[in-house]
Amino acid sequence: MEVGLIKPNAVNFEPHVHVDPAFVGALVAAMRGDGAGLVSVMESCTNGSFTRLAFEITGIKREVAAAGGRCVYLDEGASSPVELDGCGRIETSRFVAERLLANRRDFFYIDLAKLKTHSMTTVTLCLKNQWCFVDPRHRGPLHNDALHESIREVNRLFVPDLCIVEGLVATNHGHFPLKGFDGECLWNAGVLIAGRSAVATDAASCRLIGIDPATVEHVAMCARDRDVLDPPVTCLDPIDPSPAPFTGAILPYFPPDVVVHKGIERCCKEGCLLNPVCAVQVLAANYGGHGGFHMFMGKGHDPEEVDSCPAPVLVVGPCAEEEVFGRLAKRLGRRGVRLSRGHNNLKETLRCLIPLMGINILKISPLPLHRLAWAYLRHRLSGSRADVGFF
Repeated sequence: MEVGLIKPNAVNFEPHVHVDPAFVGALVAAMRGDGAGLVSVMESCTNGSFTRLAFEITGIKREVAAAGGRCVYLDEGASSPVELDGCGRIETSRFVAERLLANRRDFFYIDLAKLKTHSMTTVTLCLKNQWCFVDPRHRGPLHNDALHESIREVNRLFVPDLCIVEGLVATNHGHFPLKGFDGECLWNAGVLIAGRSAVATDAASCRLIGIDPATVEHVAMCARDRDVLDPPVTCLDPIDPSPAPFTGAILPYFPPDVVVHKGIERCCKEGCLLNPVCAVQVLAANYGGHGGFHMFMGKGHDPEEVDSCPAPVLVVGPCAEEEVFGRLAKRLGRRGVRLSRGHNNLKETLRCLIPLMGINILKISPLPLHRLAWAYLRHRLSGSRADVGFF
């Protein structure tokens, strides 16, 4: 009988953004050794990719199978509606709804996060790890300044039995470290932080890396619900502090010939600003992409900048679409202006950036072409609900 559920952070296949695959396998083996008939490892990765690919490339699929568990791709198959207070009705995977809502007492659920910071939420630990339960098709409208509130509401709905933050190697400066910046982005911490409460575990993890949990908006919100912002911590082994305080701020590295135009009235860091900026960083540093274009995002742009801007141009998000897209397209033509619609639409942003930056799309995935195509075919045949930018 299936009794064990593990939700690891496997947001993507880039190095150091996901939990250690061998640790996932060891956790599956430990649960099975403790009597769990079947342990399911479940995830719904970032928009722009799909979980089956992330599990294949990271090695999580291999480790889980070797330990006798099974992988469940939450961005495939049927979904079920749920209500989030203050956020309205959303969809979640039916697999999750049946186990963590309808039949909760029958399952032991572990929330397994990665010790890392995040450019939009300061940290991405156990509380943020559960945000994957929001269906990929419903994430965009919540990925703005409402993100922190929606994380709190998701955590009111889904409550783990055990929370673990894997900090074997901790990730600094946002959730996608750049190649060539290991000294700034990585810390060989060699730690595990565990607790029964997601907010208490997150608060203790924040303090370990020099971040005041009261300054992390979603952690502070959840802590007010449970009054555990400063939880008692027991160290089983001595822990050396991080060499420098961690931060969610991204590194200043950026292609010099990419010009970013931010609206002065509104430009949400959780949506239209930081995901496109981070995507440009990663595509340039990790895949050799070039610049040579302008990006408009947010609301409140100088008309002179809009009218003097040369092609090519990328317009990101609903505010900039409404204000400047038509004006730019009329002057530069549709070939000179690309558009990423919606809040934090990483799929469309990647579809625009990859050709703009001169990147061979087949080099983004380390899998051979036939394995990549097979993974995508199986994903589609299994009822894809993911927003995939690769294809």
